[in-house]
Amino acid sequence: MEEQYLREKGLRLYTAGDFFEAHEVWEEIWKQKAGASAEFYKGLIQAAVALAHSQNGNTKGALKLTKRAESRLLQYSPTHLGINVQQILDDLTMIDAV
Repeated sequence: MEEQYLREKGLRLYTAGDFFEAHEVWEEIWKQKAGASAEFYKGLIQAAVALAHSQNGNTKGALKLTKRAESRLLQYSPTHLGINVQQILDDLTMIDAV
């Protein structure tokens, strides 16, 4: 129950453009996970931080984390655990285009 609640809370924050806070929430889940599940959450965290860096004008940091996030999330596209992973990957593509 707590994982689902936190996952959905993080998604709401992400969708609202509050990427840093989304990363904070997803990190709470990630700390309790191992293996493939941990990798999925790590990808979400990296995507959110990449977008936060982009918002703050840190293009270099954003691009670095974008590559890491993409490599972790591609295998979960188009959706995983109720999250539209393809949309997140599309969001990261916007950083690549900058």
